[in-house]
Amino acid sequence: MAHPDSGIPEDVVEDLEEAVEELREELKRGYRKRKLRYPSNRDIAEAVRSVSGSVGVPEDLFAAVREYLESRGFYTGLVSERRVWMVYEGLVRKKAIRDFLGVLEGERLGG
Repeated sequence: MAHPDSGIPEDVVEDLEEAVEELREELKRGYRKRKLRYPSNRDIAEAVRSVSGSVGVPEDLFAAVREYLESRGFYTGLVSERRVWMVYEGLVRKKAIRDFLGVLEGERLGG
């Protein structure tokens, strides 16, 4: 039996309506905002190492680290400038990186 308004068989119309509803549900699930991960100190340390060649002045370190982390899919809203500098200082003191910004040169580093 055909659909009264269009002449299309009713079973075809029902199948199409079901398919449209399934697509709507898939779209709803697909458009949910994905929750981003928070970076650990290890992630921040990796970022500091990665941006070390491109940062020329200390004032640019924080922005460069945040940009690097965001490009890797991290949520950086709670990453503070102080935390980045603490990780940087820890890496320099452990001699994992050299003090490429020269901010700790005047201090006597342990070791």
